[in-house]
Amino acid sequence: MADRPRRDVHGLNYKSLSEYGIPDAGETKEEKKLEDPSSVKRKLDVRDEKKSLSSAKKKLAAALSLDKSCNEDDVEDEELRCLRAELKSTEDDLKSQRLQNEKLKLKEELKRKQQELEKEKDLELLQLKEDVKVSTRAAYALGSKKNLLVQWRAFLLFCTYFNMSFIPANLDTICCYAQFLSRSFKSVESIKNYINGVKVMHLMLDCSFPHLDSFVYKLLLKGLSRIKSHMPRRALPISPDILLEMVEHFDLENGSDCVYWCLFLFAFFLMSRKSNLVPDSCSQFDKNKQLTRGKVFVVNDIAIVVFEWTKTIQHGERRLKIPLVKIPGSVLCPVSAYNHMCSKVPASHDSPAFVISKNSKLTPVTYGQFQRKLKSVILKTGRDPNLYSSHSFRRGGATFAFSSHVPSDLIQLHGDWASDAYKIYLEFSMKDKISVVRNMAKFV
Repeated sequence: MADRPRRDVHGLNYKSLSEYGIPDAGETKEEKKLEDPSSVKRKLDVRDEKKSLSSAKKKLAAALSLDKSCNEDDVEDEELRCLRAELKSTEDDLKSQRLQNEKLKLKEELKRKQQELEKEKDLELLQLKEDVKVSTRAAYALGSKKNLLVQWRAFLLFCTYFNMSFIPANLDTICCYAQFLSRSFKSVESIKNYINGVKVMHLMLDCSFPHLDSFVYKLLLKGLSRIKSHMPRRALPISPDILLEMVEHFDLENGSDCVYWCLFLFAFFLMSRKSNLVPDSCSQFDKNKQLTRGKVFVVNDIAIVVFEWTKTIQHGERRLKIPLVKIPGSVLCPVSAYNHMCSKVPASHDSPAFVISKNSKLTPVTYGQFQRKLKSVILKTGRDPNLYSSHSFRRGGATFAFSSHVPSDLIQLHGDWASDAYKIYLEFSMKDKISVVRNMAKFV
């Protein structure tokens, strides 16, 4: 340690070092002990003041730091509020968009439903229009439709040939057409029917047709009636005496003959129209119009014949029930003839009442067959077949009922006449006419 170099401390100013805050620098132990207590206190106060300043600085720094931290929290809270506000706004927008989409979907669905409804309405309207056409066509019976078509065709051909306007037709055209028809028809009534067909055509096309009430047209028909005086030819009536002559030419043990004989007797005693007994053809048989086996009810000595459709019963508004009674011991008995026919030619409930076997198959008797059989049998009795037709049975039945003193009202009801037109079918015998004169002579 003796060799350690001595520290050169000469020239150092310790007092000045103490002034720089180095404690006890430049003071000796003796000076330290002799220091004044007041100065010591002062030094302590200064030291405490420095300490308090330092503590205040620290507190200020801490306060600033805390304030900064609070400000940073406030900034963070503001951002959070902004984010929340944006989120809420976005949710509101999404909700609004969702509602808008739902509204659009509902509008589209409503529009589609409306279109479907309109389409369905259009289809229903088309169907209604088709139904109107069907119902309109059903206004006329099949025979009336055929007559109208013939009348329309004749009028159109006439107008085309003479280059005349047919829709609407003027009065001059109608008068010329009536005069043209008079060349072919003997009866003015036939001319009226054809002109009425022209009227129906105009009305169906929604055109007026006032010509029938015209004085010129009425004057023309009156003149044609005078020029073309005509007595219509009616089929002669068939009487019970003629029936007795006819039956001699039938083999009632033959299935076909017994069917025709029953048909003849039904036509006579029922005074029926041919359309209620037989169809025009096999394919045109209608069980609602022509008589069937199931509509003839036999109870003991009485048979009830039911017609659901006739010329006067077009819409099924009523049923015509006509009785037939048994005539014991007579070949003219309609009930016995029906029972015999059913035993010889059995048929089902819905089968036509009058059927014949053809190629091992039952077929209905048609109007043409009815007419041919009648004329062939009439010819065999020595009479002119051109003077008789199926209508002869209806006229003969009414005439026989009248000569049997059946009241006129009952004859009209039995024969299903809607008016007194049946009286023109009655054929008065000379005996009846003589009885009228004799009754008058009694009071002279």
